Amino acid sequence: MLTWAIRLEGRALWSENANAGTAVYGETLRKFGGTEYRRWDPSRSKLGAGIMRTKREKSLLLPEEGSTVLYLGAGHGTSISHLHDHLCGAKNDLGGRIIAVDLAPRCLRDLTHLAKTTNKDLPKSNLSFSGYLTPPINDIITIGATFEKNSKKRNKVSVKANEINLSNIPEEIYNNILISEKIDAAKLDGRVSMRVSTYDRMPMMGSIDENLFILSALGARGMIMGPLLGDALVSIILNKPIGLDNEILRACDTNRIDRSFLL
Repeated sequence: MLTWAIRLEGRALWSENANAGTAVYGETLRKFGGTEYRRWDPSRSKLGAGIMRTKREKSLLLPEEGSTVLYLGAGHGTSISHLHDHLCGAKNDLGGRIIAVDLAPRCLRDLTHLAKTTNKDLPKSNLSFSGYLTPPINDIITIGATFEKNSKKRNKVSVKANEINLSNIPEEIYNNILISEKIDAAKLDGRVSMRVSTYDRMPMMGSIDENLFILSALGARGMIMGPLLGDALVSIILNKPIGLDNEILRACDTNRIDRSFLL
C-alpha cells in the first residue's frame, strides 16, 4: 500500500473506490480483501504515470489525505477522480477538497458532471417511466425524451423540453441524482433527432429482401421493445424458435406495409 487508499499490485496502480460500483472512465473494478478498487490508468493520467515511473518514494507524489488540493490542467477528471478516492474517501469521510481548473469548456463540463456525481443509490440499469433515465456513463446521466412536432428549433433542445424531461422523473429517483442544487434546465446539454415511425406506430422487424433484415421504427418504445425484438430477429436469422406470440410478430411484420421505398 502506498497510502490508505492507493495500492500498487505488480505493475498496476489502484485506488480504493469512494463510489463503490461506479467506474468513472471505463476503468477496471477489482476487489482486494473485500474492498473495491479502481484501476488507475497511467496512460490517461500524468500523475498516475509519475507515480509508476518515479524512482523515489512513490507516496511522496500524493498529497496528505483530507487536505485541500489545487489541480491545474484537470482535463476530463481521470487523475481528479483517483485523487478524490485518496483525499476524500466514501461520503467525504476524510474532509478532503479538490479545486480543479481547466481552460477547455468541454473539460469543465465533464468536471462539473464529475463533481455532482453522488454515491447515493443511482440506477444500475435503464429506467422507463413516462420518460427514460440511464445509469451514469462517465458520470453523465441521460434523460428523455420529448415529442415536438413542427418545432422551429430542429437542431437545438429547448429549455422547455429539458423542463418537461426533468418533471417526468419520479421524485424518489430525482432526489438521488444530485445533492448540491436544483438542476437548472437551461444549463443542460442535449441533442435533437428525428424519430422514425410507421403509420400504425408499430416497429418494423423482419426480412425485407434475401439476406437483408431490418429492425427499425421503434419510436418511443426502443428501450422496452428493442432488446425483445432484437432477440427475436436473431432467432429469425438463425432459423431458431422465436420467443414471441404470433400476434406480436404480425404487428411488427415488415410485410404489413409497402416496403418498396426501402429497396
